[in-house]
Amino acid sequence: MSGEIRALCFLLKDIRVKSSKIFGMDADMLRVRLQHLPIAALRYYDVTGSTNQDALEWIEDGADEYSLVVADSQTAGRGRMGRRWETRPAAALAFSLILKPREEEKPYLSLFSPLCAVAVAQVLINVYRLKGVQVKWPNDVLIQRRKVCGILVESAWEGDSLLGIAAGVGINVLPEALPPDEQLLFPATCVATQLGKSVDRFDLLAAVLSEMMAWRPHLATGQLIQAWDRLLAFKGEAVRLEHQEHVVSGKLLGVVQDGSLCIQTETEGIQTFYFGDVHLRPEPFCD
Repeated sequence: MSGEIRALCFLLKDIRVKSSKIFGMDADMLRVRLQHLPIAALRYYDVTGSTNQDALEWIEDGADEYSLVVADSQTAGRGRMGRRWETRPAAALAFSLILKPREEEKPYLSLFSPLCAVAVAQVLINVYRLKGVQVKWPNDVLIQRRKVCGILVESAWEGDSLLGIAAGVGINVLPEALPPDEQLLFPATCVATQLGKSVDRFDLLAAVLSEMMAWRPHLATGQLIQAWDRLLAFKGEAVRLEHQEHVVSGKLLGVVQDGSLCIQTETEGIQTFYFGDVHLRPEPFCD
């Protein structure tokens, strides 16, 4: 082996060792912080495309329930309706928890998304004592009417058989997590700004995971819907709902047992919508 090749091999080995040490410290720290939770397995990435995509592929490879994917940053994070969710290094939480819905939970698959939103909201209220925490239907979490958290729940199927779901959560923790104003589709904020001090991302992660697991037994009991309705943003206010190719305006009344949104329209009376995107309408609603 020539001297140049030998030197290159040593250099590559040194890079691999350093990367392994950096990766190991982060992964080990996560395991310590989460050791009180029933996490089956953990995959941590300094950088990944999408934790949800990683989780879906892991499900297909036979991941156990409560396996967890965490990334320090994402380059191709996904949101609802094909939107991108960028995660900048050391500034946000980006994780996907793998769940294996039981037979009795399968009729309520659509409620796993608001379950995650309610869990995040309850942590912000009860652990961090923040005010003005709400859930923007169907699953964004707001603080003082600014978006702090986005959620995307995706399923992995084999034919007609559900293999599992990836519950993806992204939370703006530090100001650096926020994109420039011109890139925002909705006003945004972060936990640290609202709290007025720095936030330990791992503590926040552990609290949210614990709350998600605590809410899961209430998926089909009606308690989740009640909590969601109490936290609902813009309730009683004029909103605009984009539904497929239509735009419906009216007063937001609340959510019902199947997760549909009820709106009192000016011309059609009370209508319910299962999918859509809610926007606060600038002009006041007239009865």
